[in-house]
Amino acid sequence: MASVKISELPLATSPLDSAVEMPVVQSGVTKRAGMTTIGFLQSGTGATLRTAQDKMRERCTVLDYGAATDGVTNARAAFVSADAAGPFIVSKGNYLISSGITIANDVTFEPNGVLIIPNGVTVTFTGYVSAGIDQIFSCTGTGAVVFNAVKNYEGYSEWWGAVANNSTGGVPAANSLAINAAIVALGKVQLMPSDYYISATIKHNVANNWLCGAGSKWDSANGLRGTRIVMMDGSSTILQIGPDANPGSIGLFRQGIKVTGVFVTRAVAPVVSSACTSILMQFVLEAYCEDVVGYESMDSWQFNGTVKCLINRCAAQRASAGTGGTDSWKGFRVIGTSGIAAGGNASLYLYYCHADDNRAVKTNSVGFYADGKFTDCFWLECETVSCAVGMQVIGNSAVTNDYGNNDLMIFHAVNDAFNVYGIEIKNLGVSANVEVVAPYCGPGVAATAAMRIANAYGVVVTGGQMVMGIATAASAAIRVENSVACVISGTLISEATLASVVVDTCTACTIAPVIKNSTVTGAEAVYIFGATVATKFEATVTGKASAFTYGYRVNGTTDARNEYNCTGVNSAAISGGSGNKLVRNGVSITAAFTLTGTNTTSGVMT
Repeated sequence: MASVKISELPLATSPLDSAVEMPVVQSGVTKRAGMTTIGFLQSGTGATLRTAQDKMRERCTVLDYGAATDGVTNARAAFVSADAAGPFIVSKGNYLISSGITIANDVTFEPNGVLIIPNGVTVTFTGYVSAGIDQIFSCTGTGAVVFNAVKNYEGYSEWWGAVANNSTGGVPAANSLAINAAIVALGKVQLMPSDYYISATIKHNVANNWLCGAGSKWDSANGLRGTRIVMMDGSSTILQIGPDANPGSIGLFRQGIKVTGVFVTRAVAPVVSSACTSILMQFVLEAYCEDVVGYESMDSWQFNGTVKCLINRCAAQRASAGTGGTDSWKGFRVIGTSGIAAGGNASLYLYYCHADDNRAVKTNSVGFYADGKFTDCFWLECETVSCAVGMQVIGNSAVTNDYGNNDLMIFHAVNDAFNVYGIEIKNLGVSANVEVVAPYCGPGVAATAAMRIANAYGVVVTGGQMVMGIATAASAAIRVENSVACVISGTLISEATLASVVVDTCTACTIAPVIKNSTVTGAEAVYIFGATVATKFEATVTGKASAFTYGYRVNGTTDARNEYNCTGVNSAAISGGSGNKLVRNGVSITAAFTLTGTNTTSGVMT
């Protein structure tokens, strides 16, 4: 038998040999029919067999429609196709949208999925947009995003590229643009508990919009507990609430703007000549701020054209000296250069707000300040600490009724450690009405007076306390100068070393404080001089033995038509006893109805 080589033997056959060739299999699987023949079974009890096509179509992305991710090639057509298929995902990559588009279905952005929106292009979403706290839009020029306000009310400035906790490179400029873009597009912009360094003013100018921080209680040890907006220069306004200019009528003011939980400051000392402001609120109606701090500006807060606005539990602070001139500071500044009809302030409520000057030299500092034609303003439960003047009101000195200087209410104010005045009200117009209810004033060393009313009409002070024990001998408690129709009623003055009340050249006033010196020796309880006329004096004066040199001391012969009631003056607290309860031009008055001229004395003289 001839030999046979193994290589020449026929191969054995089997059922597998009848299968299609591999290239044919690959070609079939990559076709649509192939996807419907490959099964998918999830693990676990109850899992149901599905096709691979059904499983993979659960996740529709723009990449399924050929979108380029280089940010240069136009991806608009792929977005149109993906939107037509239903809700879709924007996967990682940069996607250029070169012309306007409206996306109707819901869109989910994965991290690092970003739309490039050039100048003149608007991308409109009418469905839901879901994203983390990552950048999803890169807009240039007038490139913009429009959301369905019902479905996407709240979002983040990070969507437009804001970066927190970073002050280097181009981030401040990017943050300014990003926060402003977010305010325009969203109903509520939520900022993170972090720092946002900016190089241009944040303009909050969209009606019914809310800029919300994580809280304004920031310090170096607990930085992540608060949100800071930090301006990089010393001259710019940091946060503007309202439009750039008066729209022409109150009805056109921006309505319903809200800011909460933000610390607004700058990275460098303010420039004096810039008159810079931390928070400028203007031409707004029914705006609301809560837990917002204005820091390190010439004016921490400035109000110009506000109607029915509430500033609740906010603060004004200053620590760094200004540069380039004579420094000054206003905490809450109510500008009254215009009347209500021309955009003045009306129904402005500052409630439970705080002003604090921490500069080493407190030059020209005022915690709460109103000037000009202020009208319908209310400072309620507010507090100042370590200011030159705690609260200062300067009117327009109008001699006719111009409806300015009306309806200013200071209620339960606390003014502590001031070095000039706790409250100063001066130069009011003839139609003025200013009321101070239950104030507290605790002067610092060498303060001039706890309260001063000068060249004023219609100031009423009711109750309250002037605690003078800390002050030096240079301090009076209340000074009323060249004023008309002013009332001091029931205000408690304690431990004054100079005259408790000084009245100089006043007309038609009522002076009825409660004055007591339990531990210190003072001068006059009430000192009257100048041409004071038609004024009633009815003080309550008591204290330790010889606590006062005089009860009432009148120094001048031009007083006329005044009444001096001595019943409430305790002679035991007066040095010299009843003989010094009332002394006029060096003459002791010891009997009622004995003054010469048109003046009179009344009450118990012993």
